[in-house]
Amino acid sequence: GDVVDGGVQADRLEIGGGAVRVEVLVDETGSVVSAQATDGHELLRASAEAAARASKFVPRKVAGKAVSTRGYLIYCFGGKCE
Repeated sequence: GDVVDGGVQADRLEIGGGAVRVEVLVDETGSVVSAQATDGHELLRASAEAAARASKFVPRKVAGKAVSTRGYLIYCFGGKCE
């Protein structure tokens, strides 16, 4: 199963997994500078936020210049996402 905080596996938790929505702010270099879970089980949120902060993206460009952008990522734990 997927690892969550403290090394617990999501499939061993009573919740069995699920989706966590994380709002992210990506800077001009493509690095995630802010990650905040907005939806999903409390026991999975910290792991989803950590995964989001470790992500790297191709910088968004507007008129040829790299800009920061805000968006959402959905993390699926235990293969139980709708």
